[in-house]
Amino acid sequence: MAGSRSTKRYGKSAEFAVAAFLSKHSDLVSVLPHDSYADVVFEWNNKLYRVQIKSTNVRRKESQGSYRFDLRKGGNNRTRHYPRGQQDLFALYCHPLEKIIFIADNRQNGCTYRHEDIVKIDTLESLEAAIQQVDNREKMEKLMSEKSPKTRGGA
Repeated sequence: MAGSRSTKRYGKSAEFAVAAFLSKHSDLVSVLPHDSYADVVFEWNNKLYRVQIKSTNVRRKESQGSYRFDLRKGGNNRTRHYPRGQQDLFALYCHPLEKIIFIADNRQNGCTYRHEDIVKIDTLESLEAAIQQVDNREKMEKLMSEKSPKTRGGA
C-alpha cells in the first residue's frame, strides 16, 4: 500500500505545481475535487479551460533516459480513455526536472519525451501553443457542423 500512497502524493504534488504555475498567468485557477473529470480549471483570455494532469517520476532506461506519460485514466477502470470533451488540455509534470509541458488533448494513449527535449521546452510557450490548438480545433468543429447538411426527422 505504501506505493499507492506515494503515487497519490506524486499526483497531488503535480496538481499543485501546475496550479501554482497557472496562478502566475491567470486570475482564476481552481483545483477540482478528486473524482472530477479534470484536475484544474483556469481562465485564459476570458475563456475557461479544463486540464487533466499527468506526472512521471521515473526516467526510463529502456528508452534511453526518456520520460513516459500515460494519458489514460489510472486504476482499474473498464475504459481507461477519457471521453471527448472532459478536458481540453493535458499538463505533463516531470517530477525529477520539476518541469511542466502543456499539450492539447490529442486522443493518444501516452507520449514520451527525451530528457534533453524536456529541459529545452518553455512551459509558457507550451501552454500558449496548446490553447491555440484547442481553440483552432473548436473553430474547425463549429465550421464543419455549420456546413454539414441538417437532417430532419420524419423523412
